[in-house]
Amino acid sequence: MQIKIASSTSSGDDRWMVTYASLLTAVLAFFILIVTLKNNEAKSTFQIPDTLTREIYRKIISEKKENGLEWLDIENTGSMGVRIVIPSVVEDQSMFKSNSSKITDNFLPYINSLSMIIKGLELDKLQQRNKKVASNLKKQNKILSLEILIQGHTDVLPVRTGKFNSNWDLSTARSYSFMKLLQENTGLTPNIFSIAGYGPFLPKTDLENYSENRRVEVYIKFQLESIYEYAEI
Repeated sequence: MQIKIASSTSSGDDRWMVTYASLLTAVLAFFILIVTLKNNEAKSTFQIPDTLTREIYRKIISEKKENGLEWLDIENTGSMGVRIVIPSVVEDQSMFKSNSSKITDNFLPYINSLSMIIKGLELDKLQQRNKKVASNLKKQNKILSLEILIQGHTDVLPVRTGKFNSNWDLSTARSYSFMKLLQENTGLTPNIFSIAGYGPFLPKTDLENYSENRRVEVYIKFQLESIYEYAEI
């Protein structure tokens, strides 16, 4: 009786399939790695404004504690940046008299203290301190912009002077007066400042609390912009 033993050796023509499958697996793994790295990089890029906002917020809080500035109101608002507010009433006097955009003298020391804190942040050296970040952003056609927004507010009483046509005009004039002082005290370039007037429509407390609603709020904001859009501004 003859017994036939089948050969256990695979055909040489089949070996390329194993090699090809291994190569495909390696390529797929590499592709997944690249996509993951790109996603993490994009996520990290869009987190830059939030990271800087948190850093600025911590620095201002630290300055407030070290210098005993309990009157300084600070809030990390998120998308609107760091909100800073000095008292709107000191010794029964409001920051602005009714129908006036002139800052009351009692508030000048508070504005000077705030100016020193903002100056100490060295916002004008932000790009120099973060050259690597700026370079990475440029590769993605992005640029980090800084804005110090000054918001002016009024009470609900109608204006009673020919100098201003409405509370909109008055609130904008108040934000400009504050911005001018802040810019001069800090020495920061004027193009990072902006102003806005909200009239009586964002009251701090009750609408009838006239003196406290005659106020100014400061926002330090970071945001990412397209290089091309930024160049057109």
